[in-house]
Amino acid sequence: MAKRQEKTGSTAVRPIAPPPLSQHLRELASRPDAWAVLARNLIPVVGIYGFGWSAALAVFNYWFDGLSALAAIVAALIPRALRETQPKSAGVMSVAANIVRGLVTWIFLVGIVGLP
Repeated sequence: MAKRQEKTGSTAVRPIAPPPLSQHLRELASRPDAWAVLARNLIPVVGIYGFGWSAALAVFNYWFDGLSALAAIVAALIPRALRETQPKSAGVMSVAANIVRGLVTWIFLVGIVGLP
């Protein structure tokens, strides 16, 4: 059997080591507002492990909160998008046609941007 040759000069880039925990704690201590963010994000963790909350329901709540925020942002952008895409020579479109165009555009954008 032929012997397998070992590569001695690897060109692979070595990954950068993460900073030590002490550096994270120093940066956390230097920013008082970071403690409030940390406490706010620990509420579901304490609820799940300490009070027996449903983990699936907590994950669903985070997902639904993000999806509803995305839907609200897209809904706020739709009227301007409709105004800017209407040709000047087309005249005034009916209100019903604009509502239908806006609704179809909103559904399309929320569906595309909201895909996980």
